[in-house]
Amino acid sequence: MSSLSHDYQQLGEPYFDNTPALEDFLVYMEDLMEIRYNRVYLMPLSETRRIATISRFLELHTFIIDGLARDMLADGVIIPTGVVPADESFVASLEIKKASEELANSGEVCSVCLEGWKIGDDVKYSPCKHCFHPGCVDKWFKINHFCPLCRFELPAAKNVRGV
Repeated sequence: MSSLSHDYQQLGEPYFDNTPALEDFLVYMEDLMEIRYNRVYLMPLSETRRIATISRFLELHTFIIDGLARDMLADGVIIPTGVVPADESFVASLEIKKASEELANSGEVCSVCLEGWKIGDDVKYSPCKHCFHPGCVDKWFKINHFCPLCRFELPAAKNVRGV
């Protein structure tokens, strides 16, 4: 049993019903966090396989988080204090440029959607100089006030419920 579902059981919370798929996901998430934070790297995957794996993970993650969010809202649960969006006016003021040939040929991708750059694409730059598609990073900053790549802290929105 994963420690996360064990924690919920100790609290008497019925969110996790120990279905095999959910248990597998929880174990996968714990392994992923351990790999990320302990800097243990597995055999490199091809770019196509890596993108496919990340896409499947994000779809599953979105499905589970959306379900939990709906349940929490229905139960009247307040959003945890750690979930704070970025200040909208600050995000709106971030620099936007057109993608250059150099960026388009660099192999870099928007870390939110994992798509590469085409010459002339709009590119939004964070204060830490990471670049994203404006639509992608604007959605990110509506739920988080940290850079998705390096965790640079942007000004947080004020008067957020639960903060």
